[in-house]
Amino acid sequence: MQINRIRVAAHEGMPDDWIALDKLEHFFSCAIIVIASYGLICRWPSLHPHRLVLSFCIGIIAGTAKELGDELQLWPGEPSWRDFAADLLGCITASAALVFWEQRSPKEQRYIDLELGVVYGNPIKRQWRKALNTAKDAFAKAKEVFP
Repeated sequence: MQINRIRVAAHEGMPDDWIALDKLEHFFSCAIIVIASYGLICRWPSLHPHRLVLSFCIGIIAGTAKELGDELQLWPGEPSWRDFAADLLGCITASAALVFWEQRSPKEQRYIDLELGVVYGNPIKRQWRKALNTAKDAFAKAKEVFP
């Protein structure tokens, strides 16, 4: 029980204010985690349909793990519902910003050529298809001329 007395003594005179540097740290750390995980998830085509939900969940898990670590005394700190609320607000804000950003980005599908390491949009793909059809037509005519 010595640990509990030290915890109480260390935080006895410190109020848990809603507006504090600690809450800003929680807000921005979870927001950055959501945005970074979104960027990583977008690299896997199989996870692409669930990218927003997964990145939001990763941010919430990180905030929950921090508060759980505070409760279990894995590091110095005291658990706080206000800290968790700041974590949640950071995740919601980052997810809303990502939704807004996705709506403003172009809607065209992208095709990745792994050999060349190039990403093609629809207009470029149409140009390649046209060039390919032209080449096929040229080969067909050459076969007619030279049987």
